Amino acid sequence: MSSPLRVLAGSTALAHIKQHGLNADDISVMVGASGGPKWFCLYGLDQYLLGQFFKERTKPLHLLGSSAGAWRFTCYAQQDGVAASARFAKAYSEATYPRS
Repeated sequence: MSSPLRVLAGSTALAHIKQHGLNADDISVMVGASGGPKWFCLYGLDQYLLGQFFKERTKPLHLLGSSAGAWRFTCYAQQDGVAASARFAKAYSEATYPRS
């Protein structure tokens, strides 16, 4: 069975991953694109990254996002990123706007 995760990496990064695995401190930058509500597809990934993968991280993580990507990444700066991400998803999904 093939993995649901596909990793694209340059030759140096791929060699590092093959030799050492992928560790949280190996990642120095994450980029989050805009895309409106399509970010909900990444909610589960954010929950995993915030709650498990980056939990014991010791190095700074530089985040660059636009629109929804920037809003997602504000959760990474919170004391409890998992809870912040859940609050953001709830607030975003329940937002209503008055008719003009």
